[in-house]
Amino acid sequence: MVSEMNDKPCPIVMPLRALAGLVLSCLLLLLAGSVAAFEPGIMVAVRQSGEALIVDATIDADVSLRVVWEVLTDFDHMAAILTNLTSSRVVRRSGNVLIVRQEGVATYGPLSLPFESEREIRLEPMKRVLVKQISGTVKRMESEASLTQTARGVQVTYHAEVVPDSALARTFGAPFVRHEVEEQFQAMAAEMTRRWRSAAPPTALLPDLRQPGAASSPCGRPNLACALRLPDSRPNSGS
Repeated sequence: MVSEMNDKPCPIVMPLRALAGLVLSCLLLLLAGSVAAFEPGIMVAVRQSGEALIVDATIDADVSLRVVWEVLTDFDHMAAILTNLTSSRVVRRSGNVLIVRQEGVATYGPLSLPFESEREIRLEPMKRVLVKQISGTVKRMESEASLTQTARGVQVTYHAEVVPDSALARTFGAPFVRHEVEEQFQAMAAEMTRRWRSAAPPTALLPDLRQPGAASSPCGRPNLACALRLPDSRPNSGS
């Protein structure tokens, strides 16, 4: 009798294996969708106003405010983020006022232009970054980056006025500046996404599957088990 029971497949093990496969498939689908949602949206517009070029741009990033702020103000490591920089360092700091020196090479098609700058940067933590050129390759440059939390993450609104002092920038004007700003914003947005993914726990990468008004999961936020309404296998504390 015992031998006959041992030869039969367990009626519970097979459904659990199938359920495990279903859970894994759902998890992969959810993660694939959430990764696509993290790709930042970037818009850049440049227009001429007299000798100045006016830049207005936005980054919409599905990451935390802290991650956005840390990337925008990581001046000592900015050369590792922006490919057109060869060096970047804070040379003086007084509270929320920094003096930053940077060097690099701007490229536009087959052309390249070495540049350098020394800028005064005023920080309003988690809100704004104000930049004013002290010396460098351009005649004048002032910019402001403002951070606003949105329902999905953070929007960075950027405004700058640049008066170029190079034949390359003057010749190609708005297209050249737009290319530079887009390239830099794409690099910073990629760094924001990379830091967010590396810091976030796996459950933070899942979309919110909880129905409106539903109770929180045992861990305090929706998770895959709750979304699939799997039974709670934890032992009853009262038994």
